[in-house]
Amino acid sequence: MKPTAFIPPVAALAVAGIWLGSQSRSISSITTENTLLRQRLEAARLSPESGGAGEGVADGSASTKGKRKKVDWKQIALKLGQQRGGDTSDMRAAIELQRILVNLTPEELMAGLEEVSAMDLSAEAKRQMESMLIGLIGEEHPELVIQHFEDRSDEDGLNWQLPGALHNWAKKDLAAATAWIDRQIAEGKLESKSLDGRSESRIRFEGALIGSLLEVDPAAARARVEDLPEDQRSSLFTQGMFFRIKPANEKAVADLIRGAIGEGKSVHTLGIAGSQLVHQGGYDRVGNFMASVSATPAEREAIVGTSLQNMLHQGAINNGNPTPAFEEGLAWARKEAPESINRIIGSTIADISWRGNYDDAAKMALKYHEESGNDEVLATFLSKSGPSQPEKAYELADKIADEGKRAEIKKQLENKLPKATR
Repeated sequence: MKPTAFIPPVAALAVAGIWLGSQSRSISSITTENTLLRQRLEAARLSPESGGAGEGVADGSASTKGKRKKVDWKQIALKLGQQRGGDTSDMRAAIELQRILVNLTPEELMAGLEEVSAMDLSAEAKRQMESMLIGLIGEEHPELVIQHFEDRSDEDGLNWQLPGALHNWAKKDLAAATAWIDRQIAEGKLESKSLDGRSESRIRFEGALIGSLLEVDPAAARARVEDLPEDQRSSLFTQGMFFRIKPANEKAVADLIRGAIGEGKSVHTLGIAGSQLVHQGGYDRVGNFMASVSATPAEREAIVGTSLQNMLHQGAINNGNPTPAFEEGLAWARKEAPESINRIIGSTIADISWRGNYDDAAKMALKYHEESGNDEVLATFLSKSGPSQPEKAYELADKIADEGKRAEIKKQLENKLPKATR
């Protein structure tokens, strides 16, 4: 088989990092790194110095054109271990690995997987090598990856990469990908292993398949969703496989969520699914999504609020004052969801309080409460904020002007107070 120009390996690692727990960085930063890596490595692959796709040698050593040598997988593993998780500053090593691996056939890469599994390497080194090779093979020949690892689909890392490969397979051959998952279900390989009857593997694979199925057969996609227990359907749209909603599919996704998810969960589910788009094109991308699906006021509140939380994380407060990033997001939120802006502000600052300094968060909540003259800012913050300082939260509740709302929030907070102070 002719060598295939696969996705560059370090780009594959950057993508894998999303699934393998790189949540210490924001998804947007990973996406940006991934884009840069793809651009730089693709330029290197096509440069005369690299020999172009389909030429050169497998082990990266000097050689005459067309001569191929045995791949030294252990050497590649050691080099990979020296990299810093796809960091763009380590481009020289990344390009060297790309030049070695871009010329290999799927058969050679699959053979590499077998060889790596038998090597005397640390578990982490093997995991990195498998992740890289799965990322490479899974772009162009995902069925090989699926079939090779189907008995290990519950393992950390693989439990995200294999659904990603299934998504790629469905784009190439929807019928074959559908037949594979149906066979897995029939043979009981995707049955729940937990007491609550929830099968995370099936949810991830179904999410990957339904994303492709929606493009050609929305009725069949809905049937697959409704085949799951109602309390598990929401996870299909919130566990990551719907991160790349295409503009042409937005209305179909929203209608599926509204129709197949229980009424009490559809707004929340659409809020999470729609807010994930903020990592594709910023606030404008989310705004366009809400317009294209004719989002209701309640849906807008959920989508806008979650989008702000996804974008801001720790970068919203500086010594109790809003950062420029927070003010930028707030300006967008005021335009997109003016009716619910005070609840959105309170909820966003509450979300930040769980991850940062409660005093700073409380100070900022009080600032916006006073500026707006609206109790919803502070009431929402106090009802949703982290419980690290319940006594202070209880005192802040006295700032709520509405007597009934103040009593309601204080009653909620009483359960968080130390028993001695109740």
